[in-house]
Amino acid sequence: MVGMPITLYVGENDAVEWVSETEQTAQILDSLGATVTYKIWVNDGHIITSLKPQSLFDLFDTYRQIDRIFPGVLRQAPHDPLWSP
Repeated sequence: MVGMPITLYVGENDAVEWVSETEQTAQILDSLGATVTYKIWVNDGHIITSLKPQSLFDLFDTYRQIDRIFPGVLRQAPHDPLWSP
């Protein structure tokens, strides 16, 4: 798990337990060595409506950078029936 990139999102107006559980999960993953990005979306609830397509493209570009740093991290796992070396 060391260095594995994980992104967690939660809406600011979501139920209190979603916000607190997501924050706790981020802390646990960080303590296990994962590379955690944790974002609370302001003025959003359980459905993150402010994450627009352009933001998604920017987010996907950051994953390309991660794959350069940790080659192979973003590829499918061998147990996935669609995976092939």
